[in-house]
Amino acid sequence: MSDIDLHKHLIGRQGSRLSLNTPVLVIDRDTLQRNIDAMAAFARDNGMALRPHAKTHKSADIAKLQLARARSACAAPNWVRPKLSPKAACRTF
Repeated sequence: MSDIDLHKHLIGRQGSRLSLNTPVLVIDRDTLQRNIDAMAAFARDNGMALRPHAKTHKSADIAKLQLARARSACAAPNWVRPKLSPKAACRTF
């Protein structure tokens, strides 16, 4: 059973955080995408290459969102690399 299957019934319910099977990553997808877009725009507008890091969030799905907006390679731990596109040039740490 995936985390989504396990927690789907809790989405949108007031106070449902207490029922989460932890640890679990809970994000607001729209806010996440806005933040990634804002960082990409900031980097672009200031002539910087955006180099996403996956060590903090430890999520291949979030790394993919970051890579879609990046202008350079990402930095990702070994366990994330196989889950990314073969075209994603990721340095390991």
